[in-house]
Parts: sequence; structure tokens; C-alpha cells
Amino acid sequence: MDKVAIFGKKGSIAKYDLVKNKPVWVGDISPGYKPNIIGQFEDYIIVFSSSWSSKMVHCFKSDNGDFLWSHYQDYRSEEHTSELQSPMYLVCRLLLEKK
Repeated sequence: MDKVAIFGKKGSIAKYDLVKNKPVWVGDISPGYKPNIIGQFEDYIIVFSSSWSSKMVHCFKSDNGDFLWSHYQDYRSEEHTSELQSPMYLVCRLLLEKK
């Protein structure tokens, strides 16, 4: 499986084998959320998603799509949310704690 890609749509993400043109695995994200950013860190797929009133971060195993964890956050004004509370820093802290 040399050529793969991760695709997202509202409510799910999927890892596709581009040679066989079929999904390797499909992972559900919370209903009503659409993936905005999908990234990979080591053996993990990190999905930043949002709905009209909140945002979430989901984490999946890259090889088999097992759901590992998610974190929910309501939208707040930037005046009340420090940079260290952002989803990017949260993901880094959670991944470092698991090591």
C-alpha cells in the first residue's frame, strides 16, 4: 500500500488506497461536524473539525482507523482564549503525555 490519502466529509474521514481505489478504513467523527484540517503525527491521524457552534479534535490510529480520543471546545472570543488553550497545543500536550 504505497499510495494512500486521507479524505474527510461531514461526519467521517477515510483512509484510501489510491492504487486499489477503495477505502482501507473509515472513521466516524461526531455527527454534524465537518473535518477542516487532517494531519498525521507519527502513527496518529489528527482531525480538527467544527460545527456552527463548536470545534473538536479527534485522534485515530493511522494503520487501522481505531478511534483513540476526542476533545470538544465551544467557540469563544479570542479575548478569553489564550494561545495555550488552542487545539494545536492541546494535541501536542496529549500526545506527549501518552509517550
